[in-house]
Amino acid sequence: WNRAGIKNQRRNLISGDVNFDCLVNIFDLAGVGLSYGSSYGSGNFNPGADLTRDCSVNIFDLATVGLHYGERCWLFLRT
Repeated sequence: WNRAGIKNQRRNLISGDVNFDCLVNIFDLAGVGLSYGSSYGSGNFNPGADLTRDCSVNIFDLATVGLHYGERCWLFLRT
């Protein structure tokens, strides 16, 4: 649950990974861009793009993607 009482259905494995593909890239920037300026209850609000979990998609979410751009999660490492 976040501050507004919204149940989070999915969590980002790495900060900035909006589309949950274990890579922070241009598609994540686009995901934030599509929802930029929206807030909970508006038609284009994407909870996955609300990386700061403040119920709005804003410059802080965009900055989070930029800060982690190029990072990937390592869930599928072979041993």
